Amino acid sequence: VQGVGKQKEQAQAYRETIKKELEAQCWEILSLLDYVLLKHCSEADYESQAFYLKMKGDGYRYLAEVALPDTKETLVKSAEKAYGEAQEITQRYMEPTHPLALAVALNYSILHYEVLNNPQQATKLAKAAFDKAIAGLETLSLEFYKESTVIMQRLRDNIVQWTGDQQQQVESNRVELEH
Repeated sequence: VQGVGKQKEQAQAYRETIKKELEAQCWEILSLLDYVLLKHCSEADYESQAFYLKMKGDGYRYLAEVALPDTKETLVKSAEKAYGEAQEITQRYMEPTHPLALAVALNYSILHYEVLNNPQQATKLAKAAFDKAIAGLETLSLEFYKESTVIMQRLRDNIVQWTGDQQQQVESNRVELEH
């Protein structure tokens, strides 16, 4: 029994070390994005802007995933803002089958599912991107074919999983109400 307590303590200490490393790297990347990459990015370079904003959203999402409740909300808002701006650019200037447009939608939906615990919004975002990509398959270039189809598959897998999770929750709630 004493050995289990020691292992648990070591695991917790290791987890804290990993968390600190993750936070340091995320803040370093976010600083680089804000003060160098986005700052010096040409206004007409929509692909780079969207890519950097997606990375910014990813950085804030990773931080939010390990944050304490008092700082989590601010980090989530920053992630939402970055993903939202990236999505605006991709929807305006890129085909719905472009891998960057799909990746922004995928990661934005993951923020809603994993961090905000909002499966309905996550599913809605993922489904909208997937449906637009399916409808626009004729615009899928050979250059991006593999990358785009892999991301579309991940979107579809998440939609299926999240819809199933929501259905299980509804069933669980129904059973609780009956008893």
